[in-house]
Amino acid sequence: MIGLMTQDQAMCSHRYGFTNLGERDGWMVSRHTPFSNDPETVITTWLKPMGGGYHARKHEVVLSRPYYVLEGGFPLGLWNDDFRTQEMDGGIAFVADGVSAIWTKAAVGIEFGVAASHPRTHMLAPLARYPRFMTRELCAAGKYMFESLFYFSSDTHAPLKTGFNRL
Repeated sequence: MIGLMTQDQAMCSHRYGFTNLGERDGWMVSRHTPFSNDPETVITTWLKPMGGGYHARKHEVVLSRPYYVLEGGFPLGLWNDDFRTQEMDGGIAFVADGVSAIWTKAAVGIEFGVAASHPRTHMLAPLARYPRFMTRELCAAGKYMFESLFYFSSDTHAPLKTGFNRL
């Protein structure tokens, strides 16, 4: 899910209360306003299941003020410290009790990493982690596009291909 973080990093949005805009050329389209106190900031999302554990998301992010932009992949349960991350082809894979990966194209600088799930959001594995990206700098007011490809498999030996050429 995509989110925005305030300049002081004290507040982060979540995808909540979105408008379903239907389907266009195999893409599910929706729109939401990340912060109720900033109705001019709007995110339009196109989501497309691609099979084989992959799905794509495209986001048009219209900012009325500066924010950091971040987005995460699928969380993996973590029961001990036995996990690894692997940077690959402009993205990152997180391997624990499965594989979760994210690749992103953007016109702004981004950094990949692994983040912890928020408290009480993954009841079966409270130490869950997920791959994510975050913009390196604040994005000034304006319009931005983020295109991401996500992958998930419960097989820790699953072969990974970015598949951006399929978008």
